[in-house]
Amino acid sequence: MSEASRTGGYVLVDGKSTAGQLKLYLSNVNAEVPPVVGTSAINDPLTKRAAVLDVAANPYSQGVTLTPRFMAGGQPRPQLLIGPGLTQMRGFDGAGSSQGALQAGSGIQLAFGSQGATIAIDSATGMVSVP
Repeated sequence: MSEASRTGGYVLVDGKSTAGQLKLYLSNVNAEVPPVVGTSAINDPLTKRAAVLDVAANPYSQGVTLTPRFMAGGQPRPQLLIGPGLTQMRGFDGAGSSQGALQAGSGIQLAFGSQGATIAIDSATGMVSVP
């Protein structure tokens, strides 16, 4: 959210291209990713590498599953496009396939065996809450 606000551009939270991972991109209105001109990976300010949340590769989170559930059109979608200055949040199911505005019940599900939690995203404000 802060990156979309800071840059004034589109930010794509991509949970579609690699199962169990979230990747962050500077994107466009069509939710396109590199190598499309004008798009790029968002770099982690600490490591200076592409920002990728990969719970499977981290030894401290092995066995944890991550499932994006960005609700749009009444269904969970694997991608979230955040518009310039946080003016819009839309669920996507691939480049150019907007499924509508982000709806209530959106978030990222984390599970470990029979235990789980959802990191919720408020569809109106973009506020993130952890249970």
